Amino acid sequence: MVEKMDPCPLYECRRPNGPPNTRTIPDFGLLTGGQHETGDSRDKNNVCNPTVTAADAGQRPARLNLTVQPKMETPYQERVVAFIDIIGFSDLVSRLEEDPALHRRLFSALRAIKFYKEIAGDAQFAQKNLEASIFSDSIAISAAPEHVFDVVWACLGLQSRLLVMGVLTRGGVSSGFTVHQNDILYGSGMIRAYKLESGAAVYPRIIIDSDLVSRFTSGQKAMFLNEGQDGLWFIDPFAQGLLPPNSESLLEDGWDPNEVALEQLGKDIKRELQLATDDSRRMKWQWLERQRIRAVAFLKQNGRPRAFHLLHQAEQSSAANAVSPHR
Repeated sequence: MVEKMDPCPLYECRRPNGPPNTRTIPDFGLLTGGQHETGDSRDKNNVCNPTVTAADAGQRPARLNLTVQPKMETPYQERVVAFIDIIGFSDLVSRLEEDPALHRRLFSALRAIKFYKEIAGDAQFAQKNLEASIFSDSIAISAAPEHVFDVVWACLGLQSRLLVMGVLTRGGVSSGFTVHQNDILYGSGMIRAYKLESGAAVYPRIIIDSDLVSRFTSGQKAMFLNEGQDGLWFIDPFAQGLLPPNSESLLEDGWDPNEVALEQLGKDIKRELQLATDDSRRMKWQWLERQRIRAVAFLKQNGRPRAFHLLHQAEQSSAANAVSPHR
């Protein structure tokens, strides 16, 4: 057995140019930067190129020094985080074998969630300021604090898109120190958003943390948010209307796509209420039906979804002020 020489913090190792029965252990510079902790010079670059004999390698494994941490390049700073989950996912999966139409809807819903993941951070899309990660039937979306509205807009778009498919979602939006990069996600913001989803949302709604609600103007809240009877603010999935996949052909035939989608959602809700076997599931669909009826009533009265109606009013007011004579 060859005598060991020059131990280093990463391995008990030998210098190169050992006997023929030695083999080289790969340099794990990822952990140590390729440098000896002791600082003594063993070669030109003070780099460890360890080798051990085959006999010694069979006796005991080389020892990694895990006390040296990699350089931290990702800051731990405040982010706005949304966590959204499909309601009753396991129940939906249990019905797939006997319901091919449900299988198509669920697959389309998961594909829609994946699409949001794929376009997050892409400069060509409105979601360019977002980071997104998928966990089975859930998605986490986050952004820097100045892009809080981008997060809310993405949540609204995703939830309304899944409603068209008859798939319910629930979520929470909060803020806190968080790391979200390349599917690495952790921090207080994520924990708060998850707790809102799992503990406070209850119904198919995406709750906004009260600290974040204060950042919205009265006009923004009027357009996109609702306050529940429990005092919690949530995103109105009907605010900008529902758009079914065949919206263009419906428009060409003289139909309002939003009106058609609301009517179809009513049929989906009726079907799910008939299939509901427990009070919890029935309660969620009943709550959604009340929100749908409210959206239908607003559409009939104003001819537009809520957000577009208020925006149209603001534009008319602005135009009127622009042409009125100065006093």
